[in-house]
Amino acid sequence: MSSSTPCNGRMGRLWQTLILSEWKAVFAYIPVESMVYLHQGEYYKAINDSTEQADSTPFIEFMLSIILEACLAHSSQESDQVTDQVTGQAREQISDQVNALLNLLHKQPALTTNEIMQVLKLKHKATFRQNYLQPALQNKWIEMRQPDAPKSPTQKYRITALGKQLTQGLKDKDSCL
Repeated sequence: MSSSTPCNGRMGRLWQTLILSEWKAVFAYIPVESMVYLHQGEYYKAINDSTEQADSTPFIEFMLSIILEACLAHSSQESDQVTDQVTGQAREQISDQVNALLNLLHKQPALTTNEIMQVLKLKHKATFRQNYLQPALQNKWIEMRQPDAPKSPTQKYRITALGKQLTQGLKDKDSCL
């Protein structure tokens, strides 16, 4: 078979996917083949340019750009699915107390227990820990700045990326309702 037959291209892309997925498992799910199909003209041009120049650089650059595009598309789609899933689950799980805590920490870099309780006008520390702090920590919506010293009087809490995503997702969903 000559090097220009479709079978060789498919085999090459199969090997490429296999090698990439052995390196990073996510490549088994990224549709590189579909991206090549969408950019078929550019694919054949890169092959021809590489052949004419007796240099694989044009083809490698093309394939790297396609792999990057496929990764970004996959990442964006996955991120949207995760956001929807997290927001849906959180709407069911999040209490008004935790929501208030997350909204406060979304606006502040980090606060101590006393600072949070003061802003939220809370008096009973045990209730605060049980109804506000523990659920947010367990769900990784907030984190301690000093995780090795959880009972430190200077301990501060800050919102995590997941917590920010959650509060933004809840705000976006509420504005649509």
